[in-house]
Amino acid sequence: KTSVCAFSISSNNITEYGLLPSKHIILDIIFNKSINERNYACLYCKLCIQLIDLYGNDFKKDILHKAEDFYNSNIKNINENQTQDNYSEFCDNNKLKTQVIGIYIFMAYLYTNNIISNEVILKYINSLFTTIYIDEDKETNISCLCELITVAGKYLQKKCNVLPSRSVL
Repeated sequence: KTSVCAFSISSNNITEYGLLPSKHIILDIIFNKSINERNYACLYCKLCIQLIDLYGNDFKKDILHKAEDFYNSNIKNINENQTQDNYSEFCDNNKLKTQVIGIYIFMAYLYTNNIISNEVILKYINSLFTTIYIDEDKETNISCLCELITVAGKYLQKKCNVLPSRSVL
């Protein structure tokens, strides 16, 4: 677990001892931490920057593949209309929702730190809009879009002029 105070020590330890064979293990740990600990996603993103410097652009591609695979395999498992009849299933479903939303928060921080391009983040936004428009169960995707725009909206507006200014709203 990381914190603002312990970030430099943790990142130095990971990058100092990061070896090529452990690249995927490190990615799994950082990815899982970032989607489960959304408040620290910005720090995990900074750690990814250091690891991209260490491992090269393949690490960046691995991050994107990991996020897409997790989203695609888990979004279908979320039950938006679940009741509290089975408490364990209810908790598992809420944890899965939180993780899927966490992916988009992490992606937004990757974007704000120039790890992923305008095209990639716009692809995610477009996918969310399409899913929201088509699907009946929209709650999780709307939450994903809100979180992504909250973190990356200012940067999107500067880089792409894709969001309206406040005066228009």
